[in-house]
Amino acid sequence: MRETAWVLGVALVLGACGSSADGERNDFAYNEADIQALVVGQWSGAWRTTPGSTARFSLDVTRPTSPETRATCASRSFSAASASDAPAQRVSCVAMSTMRLEADLSVDDGSLEPAALDGDLTIVGLELHNAALTLSDGTIDLRAIWDAGSWHDCRASRPSGAIVAECALEARVP
Repeated sequence: MRETAWVLGVALVLGACGSSADGERNDFAYNEADIQALVVGQWSGAWRTTPGSTARFSLDVTRPTSPETRATCASRSFSAASASDAPAQRVSCVAMSTMRLEADLSVDDGSLEPAALDGDLTIVGLELHNAALTLSDGTIDLRAIWDAGSWHDCRASRPSGAIVAECALEARVP
């Protein structure tokens, strides 16, 4: 019974890592337009600094106009399991989508200089259940998580990790 479960687990992992001849996944449950609709637009929300003051901020998220490089999904790598690892614990092939983004960040109270950020939105898996937004200009890092239809855990920090503010992506004009 245990060997059957192990073989089934390996078959599922290998099946999830497959791709078509041109390197494109054909089993994603979302597409580029779905990803873009999730994040691109003019966002506004609350900007709460660590001492406790609250201001409004805006984040204008766009797709870069320069041509993007395009990664393919045709190659896979597998890692050998150590004696203490069960094979299912050593998965090294995960479906992932990344969309490059640019954004202009401004805070109404002037507590932060306007910043031109770039980064990406990353989705791990074949379903659009959650996503991670990461934007930076080298002096400020903005990160947020999208899960179950809403944005949360939005934070702005310095590269050192010091939190500048917590933020809430509340409203968007596409």
